[in-house]
Amino acid sequence: MTGSDETLQGLVSFYPNPAKNILYIERPANERKLSMVMIDAAGRELHRYDAVEVFQQVDLSMLIPGVYTIIMRSGERTASWKLVKN
Repeated sequence: MTGSDETLQGLVSFYPNPAKNILYIERPANERKLSMVMIDAAGRELHRYDAVEVFQQVDLSMLIPGVYTIIMRSGERTASWKLVKN
């Protein structure tokens, strides 16, 4: 896990990592609106979710195996995670 805001990272869970076809995201119900962007190793934006649900499944089956970056934003806070897709 890498990121610019440890508090935001502590609030949001991503699993499993490494992942195969489904990534689960959990966040607190009282956290204000969160958005998420998934970026590949070349820096291309692959997916954007403008409103992440309290519990959300993300389909990864269309991605090739590799390392991806997930960037989560909530207001002024931003955090990033590395995701390994098998």
